[in-house]
Amino acid sequence: MAIYRQVQTTFWQDEFVLNLTPEEKYFYLFLLTNSKTKQCGIYQLPIQVIVFETGYNQETVEKLLHRFIDYGKIIYSTKTKEIAIVNWHKYNPAESPKVKACVNKELKEIKDRSIIDKIYPMDRVSQEEQEEEKEKKPAAEENAVPSVAAAAEISILKENKDDYDYYCHSINDQSAMLFTRIWNQPNKNPEEYRLVSEYIMTYGFSSVEFAFREAVKYNSRKLAYVEAICKKRKERIAIEKEKEESKQKKREQYKDLTPEERNAWSNLHLLDMVYSNKPEPHPLKENS
Repeated sequence: MAIYRQVQTTFWQDEFVLNLTPEEKYFYLFLLTNSKTKQCGIYQLPIQVIVFETGYNQETVEKLLHRFIDYGKIIYSTKTKEIAIVNWHKYNPAESPKVKACVNKELKEIKDRSIIDKIYPMDRVSQEEQEEEKEKKPAAEENAVPSVAAAAEISILKENKDDYDYYCHSINDQSAMLFTRIWNQPNKNPEEYRLVSEYIMTYGFSSVEFAFREAVKYNSRKLAYVEAICKKRKERIAIEKEKEESKQKKREQYKDLTPEERNAWSNLHLLDMVYSNKPEPHPLKENS
């Protein structure tokens, strides 16, 4: 699946954004959504890349960078070409444990460590405390056999890697994302997250996302409604696929007929259309 970045609609009503020039708004939006961004909000962004992706010349890019540094919205390391978005979490909150794990992983790859202290001062302390606590755990606890639920989740992750390996989201994170971003219901119970995870594995993320949006559209934010939409969508796709395969099979058969047999088959089809009251075009002649 494609990597994407979230920009809330309130971005355009933000007091800081409202006072920006059109050029500055475009540049700020670029900093939040460009191809080099990462989940942690700190990433390598050489000036040459900014020039290429925005279409601005180098002089304009440097002017805008200095302007946003003065605004206190970014930190830029000329030594490592890394940039940090000060308000990154305002638009990309890391609420899920899996997303937090992804952030921690990315922070370890940052070359200019001084940037991290300015953006994540409290988070680093918390992370160090967790690592110290982990080291104190008995070896037996570290090597304990995972629970059935944990083992099932590990199995799911291995079998469906291609379906969810984007933006550092697991299937469970996709479930949380659907509740939070589409239904605006971040605090759901574990059973509801589990059910949505099962829907994603059964019907695919795109179908479940479609069902969540349909639930909002018709003001029916219930998982039973989501499942019903997914089932109906899957059935419809299966029926359409079966119809297409049937038509293709008939086309192949039609190609092997003699002109006389084709004429006889066409007459039979016309009789069928008359008596069944289904004035449809002849499916065999679509590609003849």
